[in-house]
Amino acid sequence: MIIFDMMGYAAEGKYQSAMRAADVLDKEARAAKNPNFYVAAAMNRAFAANLLGKFSEGRKYAAEALARIEKEPLSDAGRKGLKRGADIAAMWAQAFGNAIGEAEKTLAVLDKEAAESPNDLNVQSSAFWVRGILKLARGDAKGAAAETRKCVPTFDLCHFHQALAQEKAGDAAGAQATRAALLAQQRSQDTFFLTLRSQLRKNQRPLASAQGD
Repeated sequence: MIIFDMMGYAAEGKYQSAMRAADVLDKEARAAKNPNFYVAAAMNRAFAANLLGKFSEGRKYAAEALARIEKEPLSDAGRKGLKRGADIAAMWAQAFGNAIGEAEKTLAVLDKEAAESPNDLNVQSSAFWVRGILKLARGDAKGAAAETRKCVPTFDLCHFHQALAQEKAGDAAGAQATRAALLAQQRSQDTFFLTLRSQLRKNQRPLASAQGD
C-alpha cells in the first residue's frame, strides 16, 4: 500500500519522497470517492511531515485535513475519530513549531472532548498528551513526563514524547525504560508505529530537523 511507502520514506528521513507518495495516496483517495480515505490521506501527510520535523508543513496539512472533515459526508463516528486524529497532528506541529497560541486553542478543543467523554480512555489519553507536549514546548519537561505517563499503553506517540520529556528532565533511566517498552511492542501492520520504532532505533528525536532527500 502507498501509505507503507510514505511512512517508509519518513522512517528513512526522505521528506520529498514521502510527499510524492502522499500525492499518490491523495489521488487514490479521490479516485475511490471514499470520504474517510480522502480525509485520512491529508491527515497522514501531516503526520509524515511532523515525523520529519517539518512542522510548518505539518500545520498546513493538518489544517487541510480539518477542512476536509468539515466538507465531506462522513458518519458521525467517522467524523469524530478523524477529527481527533487531525487535531493531534495539528497539535504536534503547533507545539513543536513555535505556534503556542494555536496549540492552546487545539488543547481547548481536546480538553472539551475529554470532559464530554470521561469514560473513554483514548479520548482521555489524547488530552493527557496535548497537555504534556504543550508543557514540553514551554520547557516544563518534568510536567510533560508526568502528563504523558498517564496515556494508555497503545498510544505510541504519547509515550514517544514521554521518553523525550524524561530525557530532557534528566531522567535517563526512565527515558530508556519508556523507549524499551515501545520497542517491545509487536504491531507489524501499524505503519505509524513502525516509523516511530525506526526513529527510536536510530535514537532520533521528534524535535530534530529532518534532512531532505
